Amino acid sequence: AMGGERRSAANNGSAEVPTANGFTLLRVRKQGVPFATVLYIKAHRSKKGSEEDLPGDRTIFVANADCGEAGLREVFEKFGEVQKI
Repeated sequence: AMGGERRSAANNGSAEVPTANGFTLLRVRKQGVPFATVLYIKAHRSKKGSEEDLPGDRTIFVANADCGEAGLREVFEKFGEVQKI
C-alpha cells in the first residue's frame, strides 16, 4: 500500500506536495471529465548510465499517464519547455 507521505514544496516551503513510494503525485483534470487522474512522477535515472541519452537534471519518469503525448505536453509545458516525450 502507498503511504500518505507529504513533503514541503521547494518553491516557498508553505505548500505540501503529496508523495508515495518515491514518486511526487500530480493531479490532472481533463476537460469534461468529473474526476482527476493522478500522475506519479520522479526523476528518471538511466540504468545504462548514459547521461547523453537521458539528461538526469531534466528527465522524468511519469506513470499512470493515460492522456497521450499531446496531453503530457500540455500538462508539463506549464512548468517549462518540453523537449521530448
